Amino acid sequence: MLIDKSITLFVAMLLSGSMAFGQSADAVVMTVNGQPVRATTWQRYCQKQRQQAQLGQPSLKTLRQQFIDFQLMLAAAREARLDTLSTIQQPMASINELPCVGTQPVDASIETEALQLYQRRKQRVDAAGGMTLVQALLVKLPQQASKREEQQAKLLADSIATALKQGADAAPFLARYADDIDATEHQEQGVWLYPGETLPEFETQMQQQPLGTWGDVFVSPAGYHILKVITRQPYFAYEEVRNGLLKLISQRRLRQQLRAMQQESKPTSGKDSTACVAASKLIPAATLQDFRDELMVLAVLQREVWQKHPGTTAEWEHFFAQNKKRYRWTSPRFQGVVCYAATAKDLAQAKKSIRKQPVTEWKQCIEAALNTDGTKRVQVIDGWFMQDENAAVDHVIFKRGNDDKAPASYPFVGVWGKKFKAPPSFLDALMWVKADYQEQQQQAWLAQLRQKYAVEVNDALLEETIKERNNKK
Repeated sequence: MLIDKSITLFVAMLLSGSMAFGQSADAVVMTVNGQPVRATTWQRYCQKQRQQAQLGQPSLKTLRQQFIDFQLMLAAAREARLDTLSTIQQPMASINELPCVGTQPVDASIETEALQLYQRRKQRVDAAGGMTLVQALLVKLPQQASKREEQQAKLLADSIATALKQGADAAPFLARYADDIDATEHQEQGVWLYPGETLPEFETQMQQQPLGTWGDVFVSPAGYHILKVITRQPYFAYEEVRNGLLKLISQRRLRQQLRAMQQESKPTSGKDSTACVAASKLIPAATLQDFRDELMVLAVLQREVWQKHPGTTAEWEHFFAQNKKRYRWTSPRFQGVVCYAATAKDLAQAKKSIRKQPVTEWKQCIEAALNTDGTKRVQVIDGWFMQDENAAVDHVIFKRGNDDKAPASYPFVGVWGKKFKAPPSFLDALMWVKADYQEQQQQAWLAQLRQKYAVEVNDALLEETIKERNNKK
């Protein structure tokens, strides 16, 4: 289920925002459907959103609306009794999912173990070539992607790579397409990686690519990558990673203690296991509640939006027609075929074979007409083309360069198709259309919630609470 898959992600996000606030007087900053919302809940939400911000810090107005929307969805989840789901009541039921917020005091044995772990890690990393600081973009491919989805993803990746090579600001691309390694650090300074930490295709490119420039698009099972290698160096000094290692070892020992507690006790029917009880002692109550709230919002979104309004072909097509201006390209594209023929007669026959046929079938039509009986009289490339992707397309369509790269055995070249400034069909922008359509459905549902549930906000207290928090930094 979506809820189960999201547990690890939300624990990490929630822990980053829940530890900084004490248990001082907790005023009510708003009520939603009669339920009070406390100042510390608002503070934790703002801190988390600002930590995750990638393109500047969100304004108070933006945070206010996002927080209200979140509380409205939470109210809908409560009304639907989603808080009775076992995944909501016991989100930490698995010991492997326990975040172990607490740490043990650092003693000599922990320090010694940390130093030993550091020495093993440094030896392994340096022997494999050291650390590499990178920025990475990923245009993801869904599992079992169709040929059209692959073409769309490749087209988008090529477009981004071309823009970056021509000096475009990387920040907007990093904000949306940063690889899963760590999007926030990518935005600012890049991420340090070492061999064995990434996909083989990524690692090969990372080791071979020159420093300081964005490279060509390359593909892996995850999708299409664009990589910039900033610098390389040996593994970090011990002082730079000491705190992280101490925390890792301390939490590892806590996990071992909790496993032992879990094995020694037998959970009774209808009650939390020892691990859950221990978790409630180690993890602040506010963190667990925020975690449950996040899971409830995910669950209600899945039920009320994603499952009820997945979208159909007709709906995506209509949405695309109503929002065409969203999907214009920064530079024109060419859709068609490039045909390399052995003779002028073969080229003429190839052109004749595609008359009155849809462009998506041109390649098959040409090859069926000429490459018969094991004889390959033509080579055909089809799809979408950008500038600088194909010499023949550049020369014939974009009026640049020289058409001097035809294969020696196929000197006659034909380029047939059409140039576009924007996707001509919703199918040519389907990934973007689906995402935008889902966002529209979510906003429509939120509009209904705003009409359904009464919201009262103490704006003066909202602003005062944030100012107090900022002044304490």
